[in-house]
Order: sequence, then C-alpha cells, then structure tokens
Amino acid sequence: MDPLQIDAFNEPSRSRPISHCRLNRTRLSEALEIYLEEMGAEDQNKPRVLVDKRRVIDDLLEYLKTRQPAGADIWLDEIQSSDIYWYIKNLRGRPGKIRFKNAVRGNSASRTLEKKGRMLDHFFEFACHKLHACSDNPVAAQRDIFEKLKQEAVREARHYLPFTSDQLQIIFDPHAYLTYSNQPDWFWAPLLAAHLGVRAGEVVQLSVDDFHFDPMHKIWFVAIRLQFAKNRNSVRTLPLHQGLIDLGLIDYIERVRALGGTQLFPHRDYTTATLSRDPSKRVSENFAKLLAKCGLEHPDLVFHSFRHMVVSALHDAGVSLAEAMQICGHEAMEFRVRAGEMTRKQARSLHLPTYTHPTAPRLNISYPAARLKTEIERSVTLPIDYARLRTAAGIVAEHLRRTPEGFAAGWPLQNRRYTELQLSRLDSPPY
Repeated sequence: MDPLQIDAFNEPSRSRPISHCRLNRTRLSEALEIYLEEMGAEDQNKPRVLVDKRRVIDDLLEYLKTRQPAGADIWLDEIQSSDIYWYIKNLRGRPGKIRFKNAVRGNSASRTLEKKGRMLDHFFEFACHKLHACSDNPVAAQRDIFEKLKQEAVREARHYLPFTSDQLQIIFDPHAYLTYSNQPDWFWAPLLAAHLGVRAGEVVQLSVDDFHFDPMHKIWFVAIRLQFAKNRNSVRTLPLHQGLIDLGLIDYIERVRALGGTQLFPHRDYTTATLSRDPSKRVSENFAKLLAKCGLEHPDLVFHSFRHMVVSALHDAGVSLAEAMQICGHEAMEFRVRAGEMTRKQARSLHLPTYTHPTAPRLNISYPAARLKTEIERSVTLPIDYARLRTAAGIVAEHLRRTPEGFAAGWPLQNRRYTELQLSRLDSPPY
C-alpha cells in the first residue's frame, strides 16, 4: 500500500458527543488487564496471541500519552475515532522488520497493520459491550482502512519456495545435518515438517502424549492440538509417515519417556519470555544457519518451505483437496487458488469443518486414517539417506540426558575431536 494512500481516507471529526450516562469510567490500562484475563480464560487465545494483543494496546496507550499534556493514563470514553486514525497513520510511517542481511527496512507490512487494527477493534468492542466503559467503538470508523489493508495484504502475500529434491539431499546429508542439528528439536522438527507439512510452532510444543498408536490398524498418530495450532482449522490428527518411524522417531519418544520427560523436546524451556511468545524461534534460527552452511541462502527458502513442499507434493500426486486439507489445512486450498484451479470465491464457499477425526467411520469408509496415511506416503517421498539418518537420530537421542536442573542435549561443536568421533559413527555398519 502506498504510504500516502492512507491520506486519501477522510479523517473523522474529533468533535463528537460522548455520553457519560451509565458508563463505567475505566482507564485504558485497567481495561487491558480485564480484557486479557477474559481472552486467556478457557483458551480463547493462545499465550503468544495474548502477548501480541498486550503489545498493540500498550503501544496505543503510549502513543495517546504523547498527545496528552500530562502524559497520564487515558480514560476509554475520551478516546475518539480521530485518535485511532492518527495512530494508524503513525503505525504506517514506522519502519518494518529487517528482512535481509543488508539491514534494509521497508514499511510495515499491510498484513501487520491490518492485524493490529483488528486487535484494537476487538478490544474496543469488548470495552463497549462488556465493560460499558465507552459509549461506542472509536475503531469502528476505521474499518474501511482495515479492509483496504487486507486486500493489499493479499496482493503482497509472500509465497515461499518449496524445496527441490537436490536441495533436500543437501540439507539432510547425514554428516552436515548431524553437525549442525545435534539437539533433538533441531534434528526432528525439520524432518517432521518435511514428511507431514507441519509448522515449526506446532512441532516444538508437542508432548510425548500427543503421539499414540492404534494397535488394531497398526498406525501411529500425532495430534496437533488447539493450544498450539495456528487456528481452529489447523487442529488435526495426522497418521505418522512411515519414513519418520524408519528414522527412529518412536524410539526417541520412548527415550524421552524413560528419562521422565513429558514434552517431545524436554531440554527446551518454553516458559521463557522469548519462547513463550515465539516457540519456534530457536528451531527457525538454527535451520536458517543450516541453510547458510549448505549454501542455500535465499529469502524464499525457510523452514516454512517444507509446508509448501508437502502441499505441492500432495497436489502433484493427485490427492483430493479434501484429503490434502486434512493434512495441511487451508494452505492446500490456497495452493489450488494460486494454481488457477479454483477461484477465491469458490475457495471461500468450500467448508471442511473438522480435521480432527480421521479415525471416525464414515459412509462406505470404515477407517479414513488408513487412506490418509497411504496418500501421505505415496505423495511425500524424500530422496534422503534414511539408514544413516537413523544412526544420527540415535546419536542425538543418546545425548539427551537428565540433569539436576532438568534436561540437557547435544554437545559443543567447538569440541571438534568429539564431533568427528560422532560423525564417524555414521559410516560404521550397521548404519
């Protein structure tokens, strides 16, 4: 969106009557705490979403303080639509994130601005109708801006590249992979994503109890729960790809259980300020370093490229859209739109209400998960050295250990002699 385009919107008048009758006069900061407590109850919002909402509303408060002579906290009923207008304009003028190594910053992304606007809109709706702290919602007059930003975000949407077969062989070369991914989350998260198309944020927060076995049909499953999924449509239960079992994932899970761990990656503390807001940060950063070591630096090659790769593979193998969506959610549908096989209007009319019951019998299908497993394994065939990577997985599991403080994993790569010793094991039969 052109930075000047926002000036084309008519600025709302600052002078509008405000009724104080029967209002519960509330400071913005006080309303924020009540709002976050309500949103956090019964898992209405994930912890990282609550953190984002706090930042947005705190930022609005700090901005409004600069417009007040005393710089004091703000009464909600004194905030006018023009205040929101100027705040949005202020946001638009701020630099965005550094995306490339040359440290060049662009403007804030339209999607980011639209998201912040919607958060503010929801907060003030709550303040009006639940707290009765203001007579109307000052954000409502700016909804046309948010809609334009949403449309612009669709045009700006970045579509990461899927990994090619040659790139997968480079990334998962057993020696290089073990060298730079010698801790369990660094090792298993990319492999889970490559076989199932799961997101990094979904993988790193899994518990060992999220994996379960159906003895009758002899199928392993992993459950992506609402607490850690991107949204409700991302909640799903996936049959494990046989490749993951061949790599020793179940053996690793049993190792975690034997050590008394409950999380899939017990050596990580996801309650810290950084990881509670962005649980996948460490995995994403380490994977970016691995790509750099492999000579695969490209702005459109990232961890999320695995998801695009799996979606593409499902499409290329002729997997039905309904089954592809059960595996990868809405991005399977988005792929069909970009491929020109359906319009966005048709996509919006398509409704697949749940991804959570692949074991529930349906008409003429007694066990849907069996077909889903077949389709995943038929479509996603990786050209990687499973035998040596299984040995690497065993080495990684050996180095997960219980300590007085909790859990530790891996070893210092500066210890070159020890690293070379572990790498030599990859070439010692049996692989």
